[in-house]
Amino acid sequence: MHFRLSFIIFVAGILGGCSSTHTIDTDFPTPLITPVERSGYLQMADDFVNQHFIQDEEDRDDMTVILGP
Repeated sequence: MHFRLSFIIFVAGILGGCSSTHTIDTDFPTPLITPVERSGYLQMADDFVNQHFIQDEEDRDDMTVILGP
């Protein structure tokens, strides 16, 4: 149940800011601990990575949400 609520809040946040294209660029602060030499890999299903939501209705603003790179 918590996942569903979190997902709804996440999608609502995305939809609220999609009137144009937004790219988030930021600088993260320097860690207060010694970095560990590790690497990781996140693998997601192609259906999720290539997901597109397109809203093209006459009574609403056009909206496109693209997940991926």
